[in-house]
Amino acid sequence: MAKCEFCPLESELRQAQKIPKTSANVGWRKRFLYGAAAVVMLMIFIGWPGIGIAQKHIIHNGYFKGNDYVNWEKRDRAIYVAGLVDGMLLSPFFGAQRSKLEWFERCTIKRMDSNQVTAIVDKFLKENPERWHESIHYLAYFAIKQACQK
Repeated sequence: MAKCEFCPLESELRQAQKIPKTSANVGWRKRFLYGAAAVVMLMIFIGWPGIGIAQKHIIHNGYFKGNDYVNWEKRDRAIYVAGLVDGMLLSPFFGAQRSKLEWFERCTIKRMDSNQVTAIVDKFLKENPERWHESIHYLAYFAIKQACQK
């Protein structure tokens, strides 16, 4: 069996957080969704070429659509949204201006937990089934932004 290069780091993190190592919390789907969401949100903030949502931002289509998201289990939706938020919070590493992220931090991590943010995305999709064909990373961003403007 090959030695895992990240296992010592994972072990230290689990010990620090006192999280038991079980198949439910280290599964491939969770790691994939977190990673995919982080990459997608980084793309949004640094403006890689793709489909534009505004004149000054160009956004790629993501891996998943709203149709995919609404068919996931609640736990998987929560993991995706948490990864999306985490990815947005990493955007300054890729050159995003911190000042453009302040509204997001103020509204999400300083005011809500991940379950509340997931509920915002779920509610938006429930109320807008005609948009399920669109990329979920954009729909989730739009839902969060719309909720934070209230």
